[in-house]
Amino acid sequence: MEIAADALDSENKKIRVKEIHSQLKASGSKSMKIKNLHDFELFLELGLREKVSTVFVFEDMKICVWSNFDFTLPLYSDDDKYTELLQTICTTEGIYLRSLTD
Repeated sequence: MEIAADALDSENKKIRVKEIHSQLKASGSKSMKIKNLHDFELFLELGLREKVSTVFVFEDMKICVWSNFDFTLPLYSDDDKYTELLQTICTTEGIYLRSLTD
């Protein structure tokens, strides 16, 4: 996480990464529940820069998103309702969402 923190442009972000690393180390876990948008954005930024391997699991939506693949975000969705919602969001934001079978 130290190397990951160096990739960030903000001192506040660097401090937060170090805090998270300390919390994970103290708990002995390699996973955490993200409770605020700032931490989500932080992990997404680090994942897209390939500094950490991040998998976001949205349990209620039955969706997993991996964020460390050269600006592609592979995802797994097990619920057609939420897949359609994701398609709408992506289209609105100008992001291309395609099926693995395409």
